[in-house]
Amino acid sequence: MNIYLIVSESIRLIDEEIKKITKNLINIEKFDLNIISLEELLNEASYLSLFNEKRVIIAKNSYMFGNDKENKTNNELLLKYIENPNENTVLIFTYNGKADMRKKITKEIKEKYKLINIEKLKFSDLQDKIRTIVKNDGYTIDLDSINYLINNCLNNYDLIYNELEKLKLYYNAPCKFEFEDVKKIVSKSIDENNFKFVEYIINRDLKKAFKMLDDFNILKVEPISLINLLAREYRLMYFTKQLYEENKSLNTISKELKLQDWQTEKILKNSFNYNYNELENNLLVLNECDLQIKSVYFDKYSLLKIFMLKLL
Repeated sequence: MNIYLIVSESIRLIDEEIKKITKNLINIEKFDLNIISLEELLNEASYLSLFNEKRVIIAKNSYMFGNDKENKTNNELLLKYIENPNENTVLIFTYNGKADMRKKITKEIKEKYKLINIEKLKFSDLQDKIRTIVKNDGYTIDLDSINYLINNCLNNYDLIYNELEKLKLYYNAPCKFEFEDVKKIVSKSIDENNFKFVEYIINRDLKKAFKMLDDFNILKVEPISLINLLAREYRLMYFTKQLYEENKSLNTISKELKLQDWQTEKILKNSFNYNYNELENNLLVLNECDLQIKSVYFDKYSLLKIFMLKLL
């Protein structure tokens, strides 16, 4: 088998599947279809080595298998390659999401080659995964800690794996994961993190904000919701600042903006770090980002990071 399509909502599960396929292969190259074109990828896959070496090409972000509008040229190129693939190239397409099974290119790979659709792990599967990962590295973990990890990571295997890596770094030697330590180290829920993300952006701490964006990407948090949260915060800062400069009391501002006094106080404090031009600029940047994400095909989180750099 020399063409694969691996589909999953978990990047970690995709990586684990790739390791199974490439277990005995050495010459492995990785490409990102957000960076290179499908034509460039297929040209690379078609390359004939003088020594007939077996090589693996992994194409991540294979968006053409998702729900995006079909590109006729790309479809023709891919179907042509599928009909006559390079025997010395193992071509692995990966898509982080749900494949569109109505598309001809998806059907062709399913019928003639190998489509691996990895389902989301059940709660019991996640428990088993955690036990295995922990045991393989010489650690132990109790059931309360396992369940806390799963619940706090919203049943998301990728986030769970990341949190286990944090715990291993914390202990730095095989031992038992203590429940109190797990509660202290494991990241808080997504709702809390949404507000932390906004706080980091408002305080211009982009390093921490970008790290959180990576976690949101794993969790499949829709970037539009983050844009809306930020836009709301900048608008509130603008109006709070304006009303304060009109000599209105904190209580009056809270009533007009339908906020709690503590919220108004916090927003007002943040607004002192911005002038009106900066707040207006940031709202325009977010509006432009919103339009771009809705109208142009590109990795949404990469696009969001580009726009975050434009915020003042």
